[in-house]
Amino acid sequence: MNKENCLICGAELEYFTTPRRMPCAICGQSFETTAACKNGHYICDSCHIAQGIGQIAAFCRQSSSKNPLAIMQQLMAQPVIFMHGPEHHVLVGAALLTAYKNSGGAIELDSALDEMIRRGQQVPGGACGFWGCCGAAVSTGIFISIITQATPLKEQEWGLANLMTARALQAIGALGGPRCCKRNSFTAVKEAAQFVRQQFQIELELPEKIVCGFSPLNQQCKKEACPYYAGQKKSVPLQFEQVTAENEQQIAALSALATAIVREHFDPIIGKAQNDYMLQKFQTAEAISEQLAQGYQYYVVHNQQRHAVGFLAFYPRQQDLYLSKFYLQKDARGQGYARAMLQFVIEQAALAGKDKIVLNVNRDNPVVQVYEHMGFVKTGEEKNDIGNGFFMDDFVFTYTIDTNG
Repeated sequence: MNKENCLICGAELEYFTTPRRMPCAICGQSFETTAACKNGHYICDSCHIAQGIGQIAAFCRQSSSKNPLAIMQQLMAQPVIFMHGPEHHVLVGAALLTAYKNSGGAIELDSALDEMIRRGQQVPGGACGFWGCCGAAVSTGIFISIITQATPLKEQEWGLANLMTARALQAIGALGGPRCCKRNSFTAVKEAAQFVRQQFQIELELPEKIVCGFSPLNQQCKKEACPYYAGQKKSVPLQFEQVTAENEQQIAALSALATAIVREHFDPIIGKAQNDYMLQKFQTAEAISEQLAQGYQYYVVHNQQRHAVGFLAFYPRQQDLYLSKFYLQKDARGQGYARAMLQFVIEQAALAGKDKIVLNVNRDNPVVQVYEHMGFVKTGEEKNDIGNGFFMDDFVFTYTIDTNG
C-alpha cells in the first residue's frame, strides 16, 4: 500500500483552493473535499484513518514508554499509518498522553485516549494549508486540554491549552512548507515535552537527536532543510508491521513466514534435524507468543508492493539492543533490503537509549560477510547447548551506533 499518494491507485494527490463534492472511493458517501488524486479518486478522512486509529489506541494502551517520540515513531512504521494524513492529528496527542501517564501524570489513560480520538478526528486533513492551523499542533493543545480538563469557561486551563497550540504552531511555521506530517509531528511533540516540563514539572523522555526514516516516502521532503533529515544514504522504502501479542492471526502468519525462510536458509548449514528442532523451539506460534510476552519486538517486513519479504526481532538489554532475528526471503536478498532493515533497527536502538546492537550468527553462515559489510564487528564466540544434543556454535557481532550524528 502506498504510504504517500492515492491509497487506491498510487497516483499523486492534487489540492484545490475551493472545495468540490466527490464520492469516497471506499465508503461511497459524498463529501466536500479539497484533495483528490490525479485519476479522480477521493478518500474521506474517516476511511483514511479507520485502521490507523485502532492501531494507535491498541499500542498506546499497552505501552510503558515515557518517550512520546519513540511511541510515535514505532506507530509511524506501521503500514496503516500513512506518510501524510489526519491520523497524525490523533497520533501526536495519543503519544503525549501515554508518555505523560507513564511519567507520573495523574490521568486515566483509557478515557483520555478515547477523548483524544474523538476530538482529534474532528480536525480535517489539509487544515495546515487551508486553515493555517496544523493538526499536529492542535493535537498538542487537545492533549493539554485533556490533562487539565479545560473548557471554554476555565481560566488557567484554557490559557495553557491555547498557549500550547500556539507554541507548536510557531515552531512548525518557522520551518516552512510544504507540509510534512512527520516533520510537523516531531516538532509538535518536542515542543509539548518542553512545555510539560516547564508548566507541570513532569519530565517526558526525548532522544538526544530526532532522526526521520521516512524521507524516501515523501516526494516533497525538504532534505537538508529539515532538522530531522537522516542524510543522503541510499535507502530502500520498506514498511515494518509490528506483531502484537493479541493478534493470533498475525502471529500464525509470522510463524509460517519464519518457518519457510529459516528452513530454506539453515537446512544446508546446520542440517534438517537441528533446524526442525530449532524451528519447533523458537518459531512456532506458541514460541513467538512467549517471546512477545518476554519483551521481544517482532516486525514483519513488507516491500513497496506490500509483499512480506522478511522479519526481524529484537529486545533491549541493560547495555545494548539484542538483535535476535534478521531474515529475508531468498528472492529478496541483494536488493538493499538488509541495509534498510538495519537502519530501522538502529533507529529503534537509539529510541531505546542504546548505542550498540549485538547479535549471534552461526560461524558457518555465509551471511557473516553481509554483517561485516554493514559495519558489524566480531566481538566474541559462543557455543550454547540448546538441548536434545544440539548446540548453537556462533560468532558474536556488535554494531556501534554513531551518536555524533
